Amino acid sequence: MTADRAALCARNNALWCDAVCRAHGVPGEFLAGLWLNRRPVPRFYSNAVTLSPKDPAGQRAWVEHLMTRRARFSVKDSFATLDLSRLGFDVLFEATWLWREPAGVHPTFRSGLHLLSDAEQVRRTQESATHQAGLHLLEGDAEQVRRTQESATHQAGLHLLGDAEQVRRTQESATHQRGLHLLEGDAKQVRRTQESATHQAGLHLLGDEVEQVRRTQESATHQAGLHLIGDDAEQVRRTQESATHQELAWSVVTDAAGLARWEAAWAGLHAGQVVPGSERIFRLGLLHEPGVALLAGARAGQVVAVAAANQTGEVVGLSNVFAPAEDAATAWAGAVAFAVALFPGRPLVGYERGDDLARAQAVGFVPVGPLRVWAR
Repeated sequence: MTADRAALCARNNALWCDAVCRAHGVPGEFLAGLWLNRRPVPRFYSNAVTLSPKDPAGQRAWVEHLMTRRARFSVKDSFATLDLSRLGFDVLFEATWLWREPAGVHPTFRSGLHLLSDAEQVRRTQESATHQAGLHLLEGDAEQVRRTQESATHQAGLHLLGDAEQVRRTQESATHQRGLHLLEGDAKQVRRTQESATHQAGLHLLGDEVEQVRRTQESATHQAGLHLIGDDAEQVRRTQESATHQELAWSVVTDAAGLARWEAAWAGLHAGQVVPGSERIFRLGLLHEPGVALLAGARAGQVVAVAAANQTGEVVGLSNVFAPAEDAATAWAGAVAFAVALFPGRPLVGYERGDDLARAQAVGFVPVGPLRVWAR
């Protein structure tokens, strides 16, 4: 079973390599046991990808044939069965083939899927993710906050629909009496706790009044400087930072301008910078390849995370997942969630190493075999 899955991963990857090369006008060819490209290929791509662990002698013979045409190239040994050292090759890197069953998105990462047109779904998903991520004040603290707020709200007789100023003053007083101080930036958690207490007290404000109360509550919380102690404060800070990073809107690249922004983000360039035309790896023809979707995760209109998906048969490859370090985990979560939505019911496959291997496993991928890339 594992060997079969590794073979499906290898074929999917070879088909992706062929699509990238075809967009450059240099398609490869599928031979017995390997994919081969006798011509110059785009940077970072191999001239050969093995498709079977069988017949290593025959595969090595094809590598020797390539050596008569190219002085320098690389070979993706998809099953780590070749020894090319005697041919003057060195191991460039080793990695792991990955497989993710077509199950639902891991609940911890549901907020990675932010469909652009569904704000309500985004809100509910983020609330769910926040709850599941463990954003919980210690039970005693949360209960104390709730009781204090309920008491203050009850004493003030807040049963009217429009008295935001009274809400603010009462909450400021209650907050001040408790002496709770949240680090600056933790207002959102307090706001949610206050909204819950307000709801229990029967405050059902509508439209602009709700917005006014929300802003007033945030202001009151900030002024009161509620401060959680020790691990609670650190947990709140980290969870809120994570929530901020999760605010990525995912879409599929459909035009030349979008592709330029996608590749600039892939290359780690700053906003407004572009990859020079002569150095482009991902050409426009790639957008017209059947089964290929380039995924872009944007925040505030700026693409900050990218991934590539390619469907081959019953599997979908997920590769080229990239984001700045602070957004990397969120990028993986969002890319997986979006790919699952685009290609429902199909396993996701790919290969990774290092930190990205750990991130992929964190969102449901499992190892199915080793691979090795040789270069000379």
